[in-house]
Amino acid sequence: MRVLGFLSSVVLVCLWTAEAPRGADDSVEKIDRMVLLPMGALPKAALPASEKRVREDAALRTFAVSLDNRPARVVRGPQQIVRTLPGGTRFQTSLAPIDAPATFTIAVAGGPAISIAAEPGKWTVARADLPPRKSVQVTETLTAGANQMVLWADDRLIPLDVSRKHPDIILVSLDTTRPDYLTPYDPRESSTPALARLASEGMRFDQATSVTSWTMPAHAAVLTGHYPNIGLGFGSRVEPTELTLAELLSMEGYDTRGASGGPYTDAAAGFQQGFRSYVDSSGWKNAAFITDWAVDVVGNTSKSQPLFLFMNYFDAHEPTSGVSIDEWIPVDTGAKPLTDDFVRRIRAGYRRDLRTIDDQLARLFAAFRTQRDWDNTIVVVFGDHGQLLGERGAIGHAISLDEELLRVPVLVKGTRSRPLRGVYPEQFQLHDLFPVMLDLAGLATPDKTMVPRLRARQPIRALAFAQLHHDPDPELMKRPRWRSVEQWAVRTDTMKVVRDREGRVTTVSVGRDVERPVTAPEITRRLLAELDAFSAATTKPAGSLWQVPPEMRDRLRALGYIR
Repeated sequence: MRVLGFLSSVVLVCLWTAEAPRGADDSVEKIDRMVLLPMGALPKAALPASEKRVREDAALRTFAVSLDNRPARVVRGPQQIVRTLPGGTRFQTSLAPIDAPATFTIAVAGGPAISIAAEPGKWTVARADLPPRKSVQVTETLTAGANQMVLWADDRLIPLDVSRKHPDIILVSLDTTRPDYLTPYDPRESSTPALARLASEGMRFDQATSVTSWTMPAHAAVLTGHYPNIGLGFGSRVEPTELTLAELLSMEGYDTRGASGGPYTDAAAGFQQGFRSYVDSSGWKNAAFITDWAVDVVGNTSKSQPLFLFMNYFDAHEPTSGVSIDEWIPVDTGAKPLTDDFVRRIRAGYRRDLRTIDDQLARLFAAFRTQRDWDNTIVVVFGDHGQLLGERGAIGHAISLDEELLRVPVLVKGTRSRPLRGVYPEQFQLHDLFPVMLDLAGLATPDKTMVPRLRARQPIRALAFAQLHHDPDPELMKRPRWRSVEQWAVRTDTMKVVRDREGRVTTVSVGRDVERPVTAPEITRRLLAELDAFSAATTKPAGSLWQVPPEMRDRLRALGYIR
C-alpha cells in the first residue's frame, strides 16, 4: 500500500542515457509541482567500512555531510546523464564529494553550460533554469577521478510558475515547554510576545496533551500521525516502514526541510525520513543557529514550490540558563536537596530560555511575512512534553506522567482560505496534528472531520492516553521521582488515572489547577477498563532498535540522560 501510494503521487520524467533511443519524445509537457527524476541509470557504489567523514543511514538511503542529511547515492567519477526534460522548469540537484573536489556541469541544449565546483565536506547545490520549450535536452556531467567517491542527491524538477496550489507549512516543536509559562496561556507571563501574536492569528488549544513525557515518541506521534509504542531505552528509532508527514508532503511537491535542536530528533533516530535536507543538532542552546538556517532556507528556495519547514527548538531543555549541568544533575538524582533558591533560579532561567526562543521565532515569522505569503502559510507550534520545575519536590522530565509533563502548548494558524481562530477547549493530543495539517493544506487525510469540529468547538476525543517505558537502570531508579519501568495513563478533561507495572494506581484531578489526588473508585474502575482496551488495540510498534553512535552518547552523557 505504501509503495502504490508513492507511485500514484510522483510523476516520473523520462531518463535518457547514452544507450537510450534518440527518436522518441516521452517528456512531460508541463509540471505543476516538484517531481523527482529517475536515478536508476546511475551506477551506485558503496562506502568503505573505514569511511568516517560521512554517516550513512542504509534503511532510509540518506547520508550526513556536516550535519546535513540528504537522500543520495554514492557514485564514482566520472559519470554522465543525458535527459529530455520539459522546458520552462528549474532543474536542481546537489552533490558532496567525499575525498577530493569535483566539478559538475549542466549543459542545456541551445545555451551555455553551467559549471559548479563542489568541495568535500559540504553539499553543493547545482541548478539550471530550462528555456520555455516543450522539451529540452539536458546533459549532467560529473568530472572526478575514476575512483573518487561523490554523493549525488536525487535530481528534481521545480515549476517556475509562482502560482501554486498548496500553502507553505511551518512546524515548530518547543522541546520541554509548558503552556503555563507562555504569554498566550497566561498574560502575566511576558516572555513570549511572538507566540502571543501567533495565537491571536490562529487557534490556541487549552487541553492539549503529549503521548508521553520525553522527546522521541512525542515527535514520532506528530510526524507519523498515530500513537507510538516506543521505549525510553535510548535505543529506539522511528521505524523506516512508517509513512511520515514529510514523505506525504514530498509526494505532493513540497520542498521539505528540517532542523533538529537536540539529540533525540536527530537523523540517527530516523526523523530525516522524507526530508530533502535534514540538519542535525549541534550544542545545547542553539535557537539562533536553527533560525539562521531557517531564514536562509526561506530566502533561497523557489517561491513556486510549497515549503515544509520543521524546526525543533531545544533551548528550554535542562539545564536552564544560569544553571550548569554540574549543578542540575545532583539535584535531579537526589544527591543534593532541592532548595527554594534553586527552584527560583531554574524558573528564572526557564523564562529566559523561552524568551530566547520567542525572539528567534519572531525573526522566522518576519522572514515569512516579507519573503513568502504569510496568509497562505500554515503555522503549527507545539510542545513535545513539559517539565517539572519544583512541583512535588522534583525537577526534570521523562520519569513520570505528571500533568506538568503531559500538558503541552499547541498553537495553529491556518490560511486565508482555511482559517482557524479562537480557543479550542476540548481534549487534543499531539498525533491529532497530523490530519489537521493535511486538511488545512487541502491534502488527502483519513479524517476530514477534524477541522470542522475544531471550528465548531466540538470534542474530537473523549479520552487521551499516555505511556512511558524504561529499560531497568539502577542509576535511574535511585532518583527521587522514580516510580516504575512502565507507566500508563488515561485522561479525561477533569481526571487522570495512572497505573504502573507493579499494579499501583493513582487517580488525580486535572484541569487548570495543579493535579491533586482524588478518591473516585467507580470512575477509576471505568477509566482502567478503557486503558486496558486501548493498550490491547495499540500493539503496533513504531520503533526499531539502533546503536547509539559514540558522539551522540557523549552528548547524552553531558545532558545527564546516561551515565
